Amino acid sequence: MAVNVFIMGELFYLFNCRSLTKSMFALGVFSNLWVIGGVGTMLALQMLFTYLPAMNYLFTAPNRVALLGTNTGGEHHHVCCYWIGEVAQAMRNVTSRIKDLEAGWNACYGTAV
Repeated sequence: MAVNVFIMGELFYLFNCRSLTKSMFALGVFSNLWVIGGVGTMLALQMLFTYLPAMNYLFTAPNRVALLGTNTGGEHHHVCCYWIGEVAQAMRNVTSRIKDLEAGWNACYGTAV
């Protein structure tokens, strides 16, 4: 179960890291078909890892759908990964705008003291 939570977190992080300055919604979620294909393949492999009896035997992962809603503390991991990426992008944008303003000020009025 914990593996599934972290995989979903990484999916949100993947969509968020496609650009350093734009949100995943500004880029469009379906704008890169290679990413969508990779996500589909990864989800299919994750379903095999979770529900294939041989994998359950090897990794002793419980194969109960009822357990999917009983995760304590990790169910919001993917949302946290997304928002951490969004905050990092916003901070990067603000920092670059401040540097642009300082460069414009310095070009007009000289170096600030």
